[in-house]
Amino acid sequence: MNYMSEAGKHHSYDNAQNQDYVLYEKNNNTSYIILADGVSSGKYSADGARIACDITKEFLKATGETIFDRNSYEIAGSLLSDINVALKCEAEKRKADIDEYASTIAFAVIDYNRNEIYYFSLGDSLIIVSGNESFTVLSMPSDSREGCCVTTTLNGYMHSNSGVISTDDINSVVICSDGAWHLMYNRNKIDPAVREVLIKQDYNSLFKLLTDKERVDDCSIISMDLVGSSFKS
Repeated sequence: MNYMSEAGKHHSYDNAQNQDYVLYEKNNNTSYIILADGVSSGKYSADGARIACDITKEFLKATGETIFDRNSYEIAGSLLSDINVALKCEAEKRKADIDEYASTIAFAVIDYNRNEIYYFSLGDSLIIVSGNESFTVLSMPSDSREGCCVTTTLNGYMHSNSGVISTDDINSVVICSDGAWHLMYNRNKIDPAVREVLIKQDYNSLFKLLTDKERVDDCSIISMDLVGSSFKS
């Protein structure tokens, strides 16, 4: 597992903390990576991103491998319901609006026994997989004129993106916040240097490329390697 999470330049002006949060967990049969990007306008969105990741981790533990067989909207609805219960509880302590805790949420689960990956994204994160000298986008950032859906969006589960793929020919899974992928792309085309390190799964070089660039927004990436794990021969 590799990750970076750096505050954006705009925080040097408002003295706010990094509002992204990343999480990794490995159990006997599964591993998963989780990323949440707090909404910049939310007063407590950094806490909201952390809570969203923590609740997602517990949800994935409780769900186990059944996540691969259940309806995608059922999964999304149940997860977002759990997150909102926790956010509402936290908001009530501060007498704040729950929208102050809003964030995106994205995760990828790898099941060792099934040799499958379940991926999920609500919001504007990017999920990609690398292998065989190439990489593939699993989930594109969702966006609209009104902004992307977040954890507190009414019926947000209907706008989530998820799926199941085989681990065959895949060496790694990567989740990027919008602050990261904005630095990786230029006019909808990926930076050639970024493409090269993604294909090589050289994440230390990728992190250096991104940290050397001027970051306006918080920049977070978390990756998980499949090569060398118990389900890759």
